[in-house]
Amino acid sequence: MTDIWKGHHLADTEAEACAIAVKAGLNVECGSSFKALRQALDQGLLTIDDIDRALRPLVMTRLKLGILGHDPDCPYNDTPADTVGCDEHISLARQAARESMVLLKNNGVLPLPKDLNTLYVTGPGAADAFWLMGNYFGISDRYCTYLQGIVSKVSDGTAVNYRPGALENTPALNQINWAVDEAVSAQRTIVVMGLNGNLEGEEGEAIDSPSGDRRDIRIPESQMHLLRQICARKKQGVVVVLTGGSPLDVREVTRLADAVVMAWYPGQEGGYALADLLFGDADFTGRLPVTFPADGDLLPPFDSYSMQGRTYKYMTDNIFFPFGYGLSYGRVGYSDLRVSTPATTTPAADGSAATAGDVSVTVTLANHGHTAVTDTPQLYASAPGAGTSAPLRQLVDFRRVTLAPGEQRDVTFHVPADRLATVTDDGSSRLLPGLHTLTVASAAPSSRSEVLGVQALTATIAMP
Repeated sequence: MTDIWKGHHLADTEAEACAIAVKAGLNVECGSSFKALRQALDQGLLTIDDIDRALRPLVMTRLKLGILGHDPDCPYNDTPADTVGCDEHISLARQAARESMVLLKNNGVLPLPKDLNTLYVTGPGAADAFWLMGNYFGISDRYCTYLQGIVSKVSDGTAVNYRPGALENTPALNQINWAVDEAVSAQRTIVVMGLNGNLEGEEGEAIDSPSGDRRDIRIPESQMHLLRQICARKKQGVVVVLTGGSPLDVREVTRLADAVVMAWYPGQEGGYALADLLFGDADFTGRLPVTFPADGDLLPPFDSYSMQGRTYKYMTDNIFFPFGYGLSYGRVGYSDLRVSTPATTTPAADGSAATAGDVSVTVTLANHGHTAVTDTPQLYASAPGAGTSAPLRQLVDFRRVTLAPGEQRDVTFHVPADRLATVTDDGSSRLLPGLHTLTVASAAPSSRSEVLGVQALTATIAMP
């Protein structure tokens, strides 16, 4: 809330900032500005009724949890302490980590065989649990690093060796680096690199950054130097695992490595989850929730509030990996896109009746491979005036579909009219008349998506 008055100067005082926030619906603050609530009351900027409205959901939540008094209906009354960290929840943490990781490149080196003779693991993030955590985390009594997870998968006869190979953000003082020779001589090499909470964070908390946060999207030079040394001599068999909580400049990484995985900050089970994927015990199903720009220097100025050139909704170029992108070990074909006009739209899956402006979009998905595959078809809409008075595109729905080998299935998106509406300059939202473009794709449509082989089927529909 401090930003309301000190940063963005929407208010002159802390008390005014409190009034703006409370009236907008804020009732929990991350900070200390709410200490000025008394001043806001005394100055007539807020009323007791305003405070009561803000407090009511907080007090009701505490009542329902049995914090302010015993509530016989509280669902947690009989939850034992040993539920925390139980096997079921550990399994869920592993599943969540596994389903979030994104395969960005694979020239066939993945999945790795478990009976390799030699496997080398290197990179500053391979054996450090902090690289699993990010900058918002609790502390668990167990962590599986990437190195531990990898070792847990290979055969008893596989020789796994490891050295960090590089410091996270500092050039090596010793010009001799045994990790390079050992990585080159191994059958396969896994390099774990990227960012951690020392390099990116919030409000200046990253201690390995002069600004307390990232200044650009490049991977630290100390780590890139290690990868270049390895790939200059090892022409195949290099897998890069990237960590971080935001987009990275991965142009050089994807050129050098045979496979690239974005692992994010996967938490306590991250090592096991990564190993499940690398060795083929599970397939990659994760998709990018953000756009990875090609060049950070071409991004709009940080202090500009214009949306032009930002996010998948407004970016036309400088895209390296688009929003929604992700590979798997199989490939699903898209065909036969059908759009039902409002007059012919069938009721939604939940049985509710279609209303004026509602649209149904159906696409046929087919798994042409010999193994099951999970795909995420995404539906994007472009309204009249897209790119000028409206976003170029916006995600309005998606599905997560698992197909057996050889299976073909129709997938239908029922889109309520309000999802196709455009927010106008006066802040109101309305369905614009004219041609609306609907695209079902495996990532956000763009010229870069076409280069990457992203499947996309498009149709138009006239709205009155």
